[in-house]
Amino acid sequence: MTALTLETLMTWTDEEEARRLWSVAERLPERYLQHTSDAGKLEDLRVLARLSRERPVEVFVQQVDDHDWSVAVYAIDRASEFAAIAGVLASMGFEVRGGQAYTLPGAAKPVASTSAPARMLRGLRSPRGFRRRVTPPRSGGALIIDRFRGHRTLVSDDASNEEAGHAWQVALRDRLIQTLEELHRCADDDAVRALADRVTESVLSVLSDQPTAVARAALLPIELDLKRVGDRRISLEVRASDTPAFLYTLATALAVRGLAIDSVEIRTDDSGEQVVDRFELSLPPSITEITDDLLDRIRVSALLIKQFGYRVDQTPEPIKALARFQDLLEDIFLRRNPALLKAWIELSEHDRAMRGLARLLGTSDRLWEECIRGQSERLIDILRAHRREQSVVGTQQSMPQRLEEALDRAIGIEQQRDRLNAFKDDELFRIDADYILDRKSDFSRLSERLTQLAEILVGRSAELVYEDMVASYGHPVSSVQQPAQSAMPGGLMCPARPRRGYAVFALGKLGGTAIGFGSDIELLYVHDQDPNATTAGGKRPGISCAEFYTQFTQEASAFIRARRDGIFEPDLRLRPYGNDGPLIPGVELFERYYGPGGPAHPFELLSLVRLRWIGGDPELGYRVQRLRNQFVYEQAERVLDLDALWSIWGQMKKQKLPNPQRINAKYSPGSLVDLEGALLILQVAHAEHVPQLRTARMSRAFEAMRLGGVLSPQAYADVRGGYSFLRRLINALRVVRGHAKDLFLPEPGSTELTHLARRTGYPLPTPEDPTPSGERLLQDFEYHTGRIRVFIEQTLGRRCPGIE
Repeated sequence: MTALTLETLMTWTDEEEARRLWSVAERLPERYLQHTSDAGKLEDLRVLARLSRERPVEVFVQQVDDHDWSVAVYAIDRASEFAAIAGVLASMGFEVRGGQAYTLPGAAKPVASTSAPARMLRGLRSPRGFRRRVTPPRSGGALIIDRFRGHRTLVSDDASNEEAGHAWQVALRDRLIQTLEELHRCADDDAVRALADRVTESVLSVLSDQPTAVARAALLPIELDLKRVGDRRISLEVRASDTPAFLYTLATALAVRGLAIDSVEIRTDDSGEQVVDRFELSLPPSITEITDDLLDRIRVSALLIKQFGYRVDQTPEPIKALARFQDLLEDIFLRRNPALLKAWIELSEHDRAMRGLARLLGTSDRLWEECIRGQSERLIDILRAHRREQSVVGTQQSMPQRLEEALDRAIGIEQQRDRLNAFKDDELFRIDADYILDRKSDFSRLSERLTQLAEILVGRSAELVYEDMVASYGHPVSSVQQPAQSAMPGGLMCPARPRRGYAVFALGKLGGTAIGFGSDIELLYVHDQDPNATTAGGKRPGISCAEFYTQFTQEASAFIRARRDGIFEPDLRLRPYGNDGPLIPGVELFERYYGPGGPAHPFELLSLVRLRWIGGDPELGYRVQRLRNQFVYEQAERVLDLDALWSIWGQMKKQKLPNPQRINAKYSPGSLVDLEGALLILQVAHAEHVPQLRTARMSRAFEAMRLGGVLSPQAYADVRGGYSFLRRLINALRVVRGHAKDLFLPEPGSTELTHLARRTGYPLPTPEDPTPSGERLLQDFEYHTGRIRVFIEQTLGRRCPGIE
């Protein structure tokens, strides 16, 4: 074959064109020169020379014979470009049977990323997605020539004609150009990640139609041969059975590992069953030398990530799941624990365990940052239980005992606090993980578990703080005469214990046993002591009861540490006079504030429907709940001042929703705050005739309304369906954002909306229903909130608060 020189080029074309092409020709790699004809070289050079910032991509798709097609891609090089090309081919039903890919080095040194080289690999694995390796291309930058041959796999009987083939040819070319041009326009990490997510979504939508083949692909053996070929270059040869999207999953695994693909050779053996892929790879700047340990890491991680890639079809954010899986592997390698690595390799062979891991890694930023990163041993137990189809949490009946075991032998209040919060964090993680792993799990079971955990933590925290304060200051002097003995069931008598003199009540979602991901816990502390009395019998001088109970409430509410704003964070604002009132009101103040003639607004009285005793003195708890029943249910006309309720309701929504055009799962018309408020009003309005409505628990109130005829079958279906939808949606928002405050939906058409839809349970589009997941979510949101708006207007005779 003719050697390629400037003089040779001049024999192929005129001198002016030859000199123009030489700046590209002199960079052609040796392997390309050996495998390309002279005519092919000239044709390729002419295409490459046309590339520019304005037109960085050229694509040619041709039909070779009745079954085979060829695809040629010429482009200015960008990081992750090969994975993007392989993804588009897979999503368009092109099965690669052979091909070559070449990189022409830049005429000038590539411009470095904005991040320091030492942070490159970490950036590639970061939750923000793939980091750029170079700035937008410039003249003389690196170029690529990627050629593929193969056949179409998504061909129906009525679509195999010439016209359909031409339409597919045009669609494939357009999709490749559009995707790669968008990759070149990406100016930041978020844009690159969003594009990678869309490519992955399109691949997964195809794979979801081939579940048997995909499951087989994940379990088939794969051979990897890794060698040094230079100071900073390695060769990777992969042998495996031909399976759907094999090239894409492998290329994505290499990209996640931070390896730049310089050249690729793809071939299928004579049997047509085995694919042999040979990659030449460059190391990222953060890796300074090639060692045997490094080669072992790359071999194992490429193998596991490739296998893991077939399990991400049901996770909301596949790219994040892949990147985080690589981060887990890095942590395992750094520990140098062969048993740990062996355990992970064994787990990778179980489809259920790996699909569960994919959901955990691609669902919640908070769970990843706080509970999973760097804790690979912790995950093994959870995934093993999930693989055996066992719950990853303990039974609800054993939760109090497990807390006591965690507190056992703790010395001092600070150690008790540390152990209680460690127990809380572990239980929260297990409860959240179980909900994510079990796709059949419903919101009610999650709420029951979280509610029980909150009740136990609040009650036990108060007890520990009270005991510590009594040891310091002595018992408060009770204003209630205590018996010398108290009766037990069966008539037995036992010595009376000093009354604690305080009670803790749940309000809001906690009172309604309806808390979810990221919920705070609304509490009310009440005492029944004379504030002017003093404590006695402690190691320190006595203090007034008012000071004792104020300090007790401060310390008890701070005992539970919120790792993030709003998550299991005690909220004491729902008390008489709010932040202007005492932190722990006496029972007499409670009675004066909420009783007849008191200053409580009807909205505050309505909130007492969810008041429920959860800790402290049960007698005081019963007394306060009796007062609540008297002030709310037995004097319902004070509560059901709809003008006053609508006024403050509307003000609150205007404050929370300054831009009504943005969709908010809690405050938009017909959303959760409207539905919950209407249900509270109905409970108070009908409790006289349906006594079962005198309950703080949401689920019981729903059933009482249905059985008592308060809701017609259609209204019950609308209300219950809307409530379940909104709670699932809010859970999906909070699980990723990690806090309870921002409940705005992402913009229509955005990648974030697609991720939210996947978290909420919407499947990938299918040929039968090609509607994007995010669009279906918005359609259902409008349907359910519309039905709730109609329900409120028909039931209460008014439009939702805030609607003019």
